[in-house]
Amino acid sequence: MLKELGSAVVIWLIAFGFLLLIVLLPTDVVFVEGNVFLRFEGVTYEYSPEAHLANIREFFSLLAGHPGVGGLDGGPSSFEIAERFGRSLALIVPAALIAMIVGMAKGILDFLYKERKGGAASRWVTFGFLSVPDIVIIVFVQIGLLTAISKGWIPHIELYGHESPAQTLLNILFLSVYPTVFIANATYRTLRDQERMDYVRTARSKGTNPFRVLYVHMLKNGIIPILAQADMMILYILSNLLIIEVFTNYRGAALYLYEALGDPTKFSFGTLVTGNTFAIAGYLFYFTLLILAIKVISGLAKYWLDVRGREGIL
Repeated sequence: MLKELGSAVVIWLIAFGFLLLIVLLPTDVVFVEGNVFLRFEGVTYEYSPEAHLANIREFFSLLAGHPGVGGLDGGPSSFEIAERFGRSLALIVPAALIAMIVGMAKGILDFLYKERKGGAASRWVTFGFLSVPDIVIIVFVQIGLLTAISKGWIPHIELYGHESPAQTLLNILFLSVYPTVFIANATYRTLRDQERMDYVRTARSKGTNPFRVLYVHMLKNGIIPILAQADMMILYILSNLLIIEVFTNYRGAALYLYEALGDPTKFSFGTLVTGNTFAIAGYLFYFTLLILAIKVISGLAKYWLDVRGREGIL
């Protein structure tokens, strides 16, 4: 088990190091001028290993003089970066818990009622939410709430920002929609596969209570494949986090990371190591560390729930 944990940490260090190398790419450009009246034509970019190495040296030199990340040239301080990531974490953790609990519950219900009236409709709801982009759901819910507020059907609530509990709760619900139906679908498919196993048929032939067959046999043996989807679920949550923070103006780490990266339609030149560089590195550090933590937690859960996991699966 320790070997697998060590491997996960090494992979995280390599991944974060690779991202940091991308952040520290040099941005020196050459201006292209036309022959007539020195008219500006555009800019060209040529990668320089020497400039890249210089940026790396400057980054770590400044980092040594400024413990932590941030606080340089107007960039956010380490405390501000951690605080903003904490705001995003206040959405990520509840959304992940809702997705696992509600998603598994819906998957179980879909399985139990798959051959009954309404079962097909419930499955189509799952497929529908899997097919519809999150941004569509967010926009329609916001329009609906704004309409209801304007007509006085519901009390006034702030839909944008991060100051009120209502804003946080609404964003948690937005963030948990797709992961919930994703886990529901994974649970349903796992139980359907378990249903074909010989030990399930044997238990049913002996007259074992159906709920006992489901929870003691099928779900117990199927929990490992379901937990295996936790890593993918977190990636879905992180990929949707930026969309939600931008469209609701929730001032979390994803939104600040997007702003620190700058306008993609503009270019810059000269040294890259600025306050924004430290901010980007800080946000990436926290997000990649979160992925590592989920990987470790998922691996430990599989280790304790499955005897095979104690032979070393992470």
